[in-house]
Amino acid sequence: MDFLTRRGPTILGVVGGLYVLYKYAELKWRDMEARRDLDRTAKAHLKLRFEQNQKDCTFTVLRLLPTLVFHIYPALDVESVTAALQQQRSTKATTVEAAEALKKRKLEMWADLKILSFTRTISSVYLVTLLTVFTHLQLNLLGRFIYIDSVVAQTAARRLEGRFADEDDEDEDDDSALSSIKGAASATGGSKLFDPATGAPRKALSFETERMYLTFSWFLLNVGWRRCVDRVRSAVEKVVGEVGLNKPVSFEFMVGLINQVREEVEGGKSSAELSAFAKFLLPEEGAEAEVLREGGASEEQATTMEPQLKQLVDETRDFLDTPDFSAILKSCLDQSFDLLTKQLYPTFFGEEDLQPSNSNIVELKTSKEMPLAAALPAVSRLVNATLNADPNLFVEILSSLPELKTFSVVVYTGWGSQE
Repeated sequence: MDFLTRRGPTILGVVGGLYVLYKYAELKWRDMEARRDLDRTAKAHLKLRFEQNQKDCTFTVLRLLPTLVFHIYPALDVESVTAALQQQRSTKATTVEAAEALKKRKLEMWADLKILSFTRTISSVYLVTLLTVFTHLQLNLLGRFIYIDSVVAQTAARRLEGRFADEDDEDEDDDSALSSIKGAASATGGSKLFDPATGAPRKALSFETERMYLTFSWFLLNVGWRRCVDRVRSAVEKVVGEVGLNKPVSFEFMVGLINQVREEVEGGKSSAELSAFAKFLLPEEGAEAEVLREGGASEEQATTMEPQLKQLVDETRDFLDTPDFSAILKSCLDQSFDLLTKQLYPTFFGEEDLQPSNSNIVELKTSKEMPLAAALPAVSRLVNATLNADPNLFVEILSSLPELKTFSVVVYTGWGSQE
């Protein structure tokens, strides 16, 4: 009894201290659990928004393809040359001179048909690939800031609910999703995610800035496409122009021919030369005014870009200039041209030659041969698969390419490098 009398206060103090320590640990544990839940929710939210953004990219590419069709078909009018050749069959010359002139004209039209057929089809592959990759770059760059807005809005809503009622601005770092994107806010011209006076969330990008930035796809669709076609046509004339119309060609020969054109267009087998393709995607620095005018900008807006828009365009240029972009574009082009050559299977192989083996892999037998002139209709029709098909296998396969998805992730989550 004397022991308890003497030691009682000490024991009670220890027990009380342990109880307080226990309650503190319990509180911290609950807080950690709550923040882990928030982190898991934020990651799931990020993944959901990212996946939706990739679907938006695919939809946008399909929506823009008709503009390319509008330009390419009249510029590379295979059908008119074909119709003129068919009309020549019913034309009869009455003199030797007229017969020679008719023969010469017919040979010229066949030569034109050869160049136009290869140029249109190969150009369409380059353009649908460039449009797909550039659209993923643009929409994932914008998607990053739309995600920032969603996180800020959710945080503001939680604060209104009282969950962060006792926290000041310096405690924003306690929210993992919010802290991870704070650097991006300052990178786009805003120093705070919330208005210091009202506490209301601030948009990372204005709607007008988003609209004007998306206007830059106009350049590829209305200017860059022509530059791409000119480059491809020059390569086709050099490579295919030397091949006679009566030369027997096989599937392997056609694949080799297309690959030779690619080497001429791309500057070799390395992806390093593909950085030159950036001039098809964006105007030269300082020459953006025309694009902005086409997007409905006033003369003042066109000649003096607002800081946030300039930041977006500059970051886009930076991505286009990286070796990573060239490597991604090379992978996408390889995939697109592989799909293109597979479209030639029915022309050079019979159905019995295309039956899958026991391993479900198509084993190609020896290709049949035909004069190049006889293969031209098949070559010219391939443009329909790249630009007019529904569903469009080229866009679908490119959009699901792992390399492009990885690139999209890097762009979408690029705020970490901006802090």
